[in-house]
Amino acid sequence: MKIDAQLFDTKIVTLELNQKLDWYHSEISRSAFWQNTVQVDTYEDRKKLLQYLSSQISAFDLKLWFVLQELRFHHNQMLNRNKMNKKDIQFMDENYEELKHEILIRRGFMKKLYQKYVTLYSNYEKLNRRLLKNKSNNRKNLLL
Repeated sequence: MKIDAQLFDTKIVTLELNQKLDWYHSEISRSAFWQNTVQVDTYEDRKKLLQYLSSQISAFDLKLWFVLQELRFHHNQMLNRNKMNKKDIQFMDENYEELKHEILIRRGFMKKLYQKYVTLYSNYEKLNRRLLKNKSNNRKNLLL
């Protein structure tokens, strides 16, 4: 059952549901933090790219000029340090290392999970081959 449907139907928040909601809330917060960090960190690179593209596009290629203007619009809408107040900049700088460390820990967990999956899948493949071999042997025995 989906969380929103469960909440509307029962109007009760269980411990499990509360933990799930907390997890989603922290994931959304982390994602927003990383999105902002990436936008701030890539500002200069995006600016250079737009300058390079404008120097390479022919004046007669209106379609590409339109695309470039759209890219510039999105670039201007993105976050950079000039648009941020001092508190936000300080928060980003203080929490960057902590969240980076957390992501690295998660990657380690995902790597272990992937290795477990590969092991299980290879065991499944071996079992499947054995079953197919047994089936073919049984057919041969029936024909004899």
